[in-house]
Amino acid sequence: MTVPSAGLVLGLILAGAVDAAAGGKDAAPAGKPKLVVKQREVDLGVIREGAKVDAVFLLENHGQADLIIDKVTTDCGCTRVELGEKEKVIPPGGAQKVVTTFNSQGRPGKQTRIVTVRSNDPAEPKATLKLTVEVVTLVRITPPSRNLNIGNVRRGELVAKKVNVLPSDPGKRLEIISFDLPGGVLSFTAEPIVRSSHEGYSLRFRVDQDAPLGDLLAKGKLVVKVGDQTETKQINIRGRILGDLTVRPAVVRAALEKPSPRGQQLRPVVVASATGKPFEIRQASAGPNFDVTVEPGKERTEYSVVLNIAEGAADGPCGAFLEILTDSAVQPLIRVPVYVNVAPRLSADPPLVLLRRDGPADAAGRHVVLQTARLTEFSILGLACDRDFVDLTVVEKEHPRAGVRVIEVRANERAASGRHTTTVTVRTDVPGAEELAIPVIVTGP
Repeated sequence: MTVPSAGLVLGLILAGAVDAAAGGKDAAPAGKPKLVVKQREVDLGVIREGAKVDAVFLLENHGQADLIIDKVTTDCGCTRVELGEKEKVIPPGGAQKVVTTFNSQGRPGKQTRIVTVRSNDPAEPKATLKLTVEVVTLVRITPPSRNLNIGNVRRGELVAKKVNVLPSDPGKRLEIISFDLPGGVLSFTAEPIVRSSHEGYSLRFRVDQDAPLGDLLAKGKLVVKVGDQTETKQINIRGRILGDLTVRPAVVRAALEKPSPRGQQLRPVVVASATGKPFEIRQASAGPNFDVTVEPGKERTEYSVVLNIAEGAADGPCGAFLEILTDSAVQPLIRVPVYVNVAPRLSADPPLVLLRRDGPADAAGRHVVLQTARLTEFSILGLACDRDFVDLTVVEKEHPRAGVRVIEVRANERAASGRHTTTVTVRTDVPGAEELAIPVIVTGP
C-alpha cells in the first residue's frame, strides 16, 4: 500500500481551498439562481449636453435555476431602461445585456445615475448598478440654474440682476442668434463681456411700460451660436411687477381643514404706497359672507383692510374676492382672493350614525356629540325620529367642555331585519341652528 507524501496531501488541501475561494461569491445554493454583474459601474466619460448615450450592464446567472428579473428601475427620468418580457428570464449559465440610455438634455455637469435590478436571487434580491458621466455645454450661463429672480420691480425699470452667456471653450466666438421674450412684458439688451479669455454677452432686462401688474413668470428662448454649432437655452425670469401700490398678502386663506367660526378676523390686507405718496381707499367689500373695515395708517400712505366672517355667512367652504377701490390712476381696483371654511353653528360628531342589531350589544347604540362653533352654552329643546325602531335620550351628565351636549341614539327590538334609514331631528336654542338633522342607518337582525 502506497502512502501519499506530506507534500502531496498539502497540495491537495491548498487546491481545494483555492477552488472554494474562487466560487465563494458566485457560488449559489443548490437549485437556486445567482445574479452576477462583473462590472457594476460604467463611466461614460465626457459628452456634450443634448447627446443620448448608452451604458451596457451584463447580467449573468451563475446559479442552478432560472434567474427571473422582476423589474429594472432608474432613479431619474433622464435615464431609461428597456427590457422585454422574454429577456427577463436568464437560464443557468446564461447572460443578458441591459442597455441603459442617459439623456443629457438639461443635465450639465457631473452626473451619477443609479440602476436597480430586482430579481429572484435569494442572496441579492436587489442589485445596485451605477453609471457616471460628465456633461459639458456649448455655452455657460450664469446663474447656473438659468432661473433669474428679479424680485420686485416697477414698470419701465431696468432690472439690476443680469444673465451672463459665455462659450464653454476659451477662444471661441459666441453669437446671439435670437432671444424670444413674452411681448409687452420685458425687453433686453446685450453687452459684450470677457471673462478669462471667454468672450460672451451680459443680458440686461427692462420692464415694459405696459407690463401687467402682479406675479411675473417669463420664459425666454435663447438661441446662440459658437463656431459652427448652435444651441437653444430656456431662461426663466420670475418676480413681481409693482404699480403705485403694493398689496400683501396676495391671497387671504384661512385653514380649510379647520373650520373658522363666524366673527373670526382673518389676516388683514395691507395696501401701501410704493412711492411714499399719499392715496385714498374709497371703498372695500367682499360680498355678504364678510364684514370689511378699512383702517388708515400714518399719513395715509398705508391702509389695513380687515375682514371678519359675517354672522350671516353660509356654512362650509367659501370663496370671494376682496375688492378695494382706490384713487390710483394705475391701480383703481385691487382684487384679493379670500378662502375660508365657515364652521357650522351647531355640529354633530359623528355626522352620520350607524347602528347594528345583528352584532355586539354595544353596536346598537351610539353617543352623538353636539357642539356650537364658538363653544357657547345651549339647550336641547327636543328630540324626534320619524321611525319607531330608534330610541333617543339626552345624556344629562355634564360635559367637561362648555358648549357641548351629548345625546344617545339606540336601535331597539322593533328594528326589523335588513338595512333601514331614518333621520333624527334635534331642536335647540342656537340662533340659526334651531333644528339639526342627523341621518341614521340601522341594520336589523
